[in-house]
Amino acid sequence: MLGEITTAIAQYKVNIRCGTFQPSAVHLDATASDNLTIDVTGAEQLDKVMQAIRQLKGVQHVTRMS
Repeated sequence: MLGEITTAIAQYKVNIRCGTFQPSAVHLDATASDNLTIDVTGAEQLDKVMQAIRQLKGVQHVTRMS
């Protein structure tokens, strides 16, 4: 899944600055929480990247944190 997410980000020529990846402590299934810091040129590029990630099978939520 991480590879699919990074590929979706890379198609928009966006750099990933850092990330944290944690399996769910609540669920014993394959869920995880990934937090990525990316460099974008503006809100439009961010929206496109977020939409590309949302379209991936298995992704439940994509949100922007300030």
